[in-house]
Amino acid sequence: MYHNSPSISRHDIDWNLEFFHACALSRSELLKDISCSPIPKRILEKIDKAIENSGLTITNTEFLTKLRTDEVYQSQIMAHPSRQNFHENTQISKLNNTPGLYAEKAQGELQKIIINTNPSSKNWVDCFASFTDSNGISRRAFGSMKFARTQGSHQSRQITDQKNFLLRCQEYISLGLANQTDLFFGAGDGDFFHPNGDNKNLDVSSVIDKQFSTQVFNGTTGQVIEWILSF
Repeated sequence: MYHNSPSISRHDIDWNLEFFHACALSRSELLKDISCSPIPKRILEKIDKAIENSGLTITNTEFLTKLRTDEVYQSQIMAHPSRQNFHENTQISKLNNTPGLYAEKAQGELQKIIINTNPSSKNWVDCFASFTDSNGISRRAFGSMKFARTQGSHQSRQITDQKNFLLRCQEYISLGLANQTDLFFGAGDGDFFHPNGDNKNLDVSSVIDKQFSTQVFNGTTGQVIEWILSF
């Protein structure tokens, strides 16, 4: 279960709803797989592993029988959404499903901000978006997507990565490498980043220099969408 911080944008993601939907899809795919004849080898291997890891004393055939109706057994075998880039994919889908926006996971040349940087500093783009602004001008937006629910060492690294990304974007602009219409954003979701949670987005946003604030933004995915649509 996710704890959804009180919404601050009508575009905020309902993480519980999205997670339950993703689980339902994974369960549906599993039931489809075990109805096949023969059953896919990867499913049989997962059953073997589940029996071994859980110390169960049932046979593979008995496990398979329970798998057809028992959600507890299904949860041991089905693909877990959180292990499939669930958060990043959900953020990008939220952008892409917003009328007037097109968004996809950055690939190829779009993945890198081509400037010299410390290899340990985040210099890659997670999401590429495009839209037409209120003046009829086609624009591009490049984003870094983050999600965290609680504090910890890994979450602290996410703050550092997000700050590094925004700093690289500002350097990219200052070097004259960006188009004047290009936009750059950091999207941070989950209680760790959300303004009604630990509000680490405020800390991340502190690295944005005022002179770049018309092209660089940081907030929740919902706030990012509102910012893009304001052009």
